[in-house]
Amino acid sequence: MSFPTGGTFRSWGDLLYAVEGAESSHGHDPTMWRPNSAGALGWMQITPDAWHDFATGGQTNPLDRKQSWEVAQNELSHYMKMYGFDLQKMLAAYNWGPRHVNEAMAYARKYGRSWLDDPRMPKETRDYLKKILGAGGDTDHGGRSQPSGGRPHPEDSYQQKFRNSRTRIEICNNTGGNATVTAAQLAA
Repeated sequence: MSFPTGGTFRSWGDLLYAVEGAESSHGHDPTMWRPNSAGALGWMQITPDAWHDFATGGQTNPLDRKQSWEVAQNELSHYMKMYGFDLQKMLAAYNWGPRHVNEAMAYARKYGRSWLDDPRMPKETRDYLKKILGAGGDTDHGGRSQPSGGRPHPEDSYQQKFRNSRTRIEICNNTGGNATVTAAQLAA
């Protein structure tokens, strides 16, 4: 699936890999194995409420990498639709929560500024966006985090699974026309 950010990510696999790097350092952060203050846990640091809302395929274990990726994709897909394919808002909602992003958007409308200028946005969320989107961060052209030394991570089976997923995108407009395409068609 292509993302509307000038090609920052080529697929769900690339995006999920970048999120996993920001959330758990690809499993190298020992704090991922126990809940944080918000209750988030695992490879993708998913809260119990989010797990309940987005574990739609029988996923039961946030410490299982594959299940964590599946639930994170469901959550991110929900935010992608909610924010009209705005990758910054989608990622901020994943990190800071959609209620806070909506409040920041209201702030922007009220004061005629960017939602990113909301002084209530935590430094953690600003750093999170920079890390994943590569603004000043150490990423390659696919948005994947680089290990120390600048060597790219090898393709892994989860990234390949999501790159080859059969994601359907339905595009509708206000004239009654619509189109349905697959991720493979967009990538071609």
